[in-house]
Amino acid sequence: MGRKRIELAGLRVLVADSQWLLAHETVDQLHREGVEVEGPVATVQAAINIVHRGRLDAAVVEAGLRGGDLAALRALLAAKAIPVAWIAETGQGDATRFDRGADAAQFLRALLAPDFS
Repeated sequence: MGRKRIELAGLRVLVADSQWLLAHETVDQLHREGVEVEGPVATVQAAINIVHRGRLDAAVVEAGLRGGDLAALRALLAAKAIPVAWIAETGQGDATRFDRGADAAQFLRALLAPDFS
């Protein structure tokens, strides 16, 4: 049967990416889907602060984000059961990572959709 299409409108999603222009491109993609974006932020510590501050439905995070303890951010997101779409360098994508420059909204939708197959 495949995946059920999930609507992103109204979801609160953290965007953490150190590459300013690309971060804003991701934010624009998500805004077009009706997502409430927290960020973008450019450091691990800023992302941790947002995670502690409020409710998040998901996160889009650069896999190599610097400016703090990335392992602590990973652990915090896991402890709060926040699904994460990791931004990978081109060619490094997998089930939880999407290639930089790909459609973040499309990947996030696939990550969040339950599999009914």
